[in-house]
Amino acid sequence: MKQGLRLFGHPVHPMAVHFPMGLLPAAALWQWLGLWRGGEIWWSLGLWTLALGLLAALPAAASGLWDFLALPENSPAETTALIHLGAMIGAVTCFGASLFFQAAPVVSAPTAHMVAFVCSAAGFAVLIIGGRFGAELVYGFGLGLRESVKTSR
Repeated sequence: MKQGLRLFGHPVHPMAVHFPMGLLPAAALWQWLGLWRGGEIWWSLGLWTLALGLLAALPAAASGLWDFLALPENSPAETTALIHLGAMIGAVTCFGASLFFQAAPVVSAPTAHMVAFVCSAAGFAVLIIGGRFGAELVYGFGLGLRESVKTSR
């Protein structure tokens, strides 16, 4: 039986998601403050937080893909895993678009800032949905848990 990616016996994907799950929504917060309060400091914080969050999403995505490919054939968790995967790709795409509009404005700065914030807000909403399905994979299907934990529930 195939097994997901592990480090010292623990699944890597749940460990790797904490940085992007914290940094990417924080970028939306900084952008919102930039719109509300004005000031380039908020937009700079948003830009760097977005960049770091997207960079941190790479190992999370790679370890998640590894775990997805390790699912047994015809697993009951497959549909939930596909929804989780699609939502997370959608969220990262929204945040990537936000970074694009903020870093290389193709329109005036106020419009680019508004579009960047809307993309981040959409990414945040999709991230919550994808995270919900990721939690279902762990808590509902027991993926990544040791057999002793699965049988004690």
